[in-house]
Amino acid sequence: MIPAVSQAADLQLLPSEWEVALTSWKTLLTNGKDYMTSRAGLFAAGDCEYGPMTIVNAVGQAKRAASVMARYIYDGKISLTDDEIMEDHLRKLKVYNKKEKITGWMPNLPRQESEKLGVDERKTNNKEVNLGFTGEEALAEAERCMRCYYISMVAV
Repeated sequence: MIPAVSQAADLQLLPSEWEVALTSWKTLLTNGKDYMTSRAGLFAAGDCEYGPMTIVNAVGQAKRAASVMARYIYDGKISLTDDEIMEDHLRKLKVYNKKEKITGWMPNLPRQESEKLGVDERKTNNKEVNLGFTGEEALAEAERCMRCYYISMVAV
């Protein structure tokens, strides 16, 4: 395991004779689906694959990478579950793009912004900055289009 907590990965510990393929950013190259590198049995995810990213992305990748690696250890094969395959389809269809402008029969409802703690108040404490939605704001956010019709197109 090579920790790379939002920093550059130190790949010097990999033997040079392994000749592992790297990206132009000097991270480990994978096919982006099963996290296998150019060397069989060597997986990469998170910062080691894409460089610094958000914790949400890193945790999501770690979950999927662990699932793929577990199957590889038990079967000796790379395989994706039906859920992982569906996830790939939905990503390819760009089911959710927060910058997309909706036209036609579906209204383009604005994103709700929750109240934030003022700068002066949060400078000297560790209080939660994002104060969350009111009940009305939460309902308005929930009513926004999340591209259900894309999902149904894949399912059909």
